[in-house]
Amino acid sequence: MRLLLIHADSFSFAVTEKTSVAKVAEKREEIKMSGRFKECLVAFVAVEKGDEKSLVNTAKETAQAISDNAEKLGTRNIVVYPYAHLSSELAAPRLADRGFYRVYEELKEKKGYKVKAAPFGYYKSFKISCKGHPLSELGKTITAAKKKGEKEEAHE
Repeated sequence: MRLLLIHADSFSFAVTEKTSVAKVAEKREEIKMSGRFKECLVAFVAVEKGDEKSLVNTAKETAQAISDNAEKLGTRNIVVYPYAHLSSELAAPRLADRGFYRVYEELKEKKGYKVKAAPFGYYKSFKISCKGHPLSELGKTITAAKKKGEKEEAHE
C-alpha cells in the first residue's frame, strides 16, 4: 500500500459524484459523504496489486504505520482517505475497497484514537491545511509477506 500522511490543522471533504468503481464498494453506514476535522493526521491510502498476496497483513502493517506516526505527532484524530493517485499499479477495485476499509477497521480497534474514513469509489473535493513542521508530510510504501501457514481472505 502507498501512504501519504499529512499532519493537518484542518481537513474537510465532500463527495461530488460516483466513480466507475463505486458499484463494487461495500455500503458502510458509518462512512459519511462529507466531513470536517481539526488537528488530525490525514492518511491518504492506495491499495496496490502486490497487496493482494497478503491483504490482511499489509492492512495491519499500514494501520500500524499510521498509528505510529500519529503517536509521534501527538494527535489522536485520524482520517483515512482513499487516494488512487498515489500509485500506477492499483489493485482490482473490489480488493482495493476491502484493503482500504481493512486499514480503517484496524485503526478503529486501536485504543485512544478517533478514526474516520472518506468513502471509497467517489470523487471528492477536499481542503487541507498542513501544519508545515518537519514531520508534517510523509510518504511510505507498506508491503507485507504472508506468514507461513496463515490463511488469507479470498479475493478476486
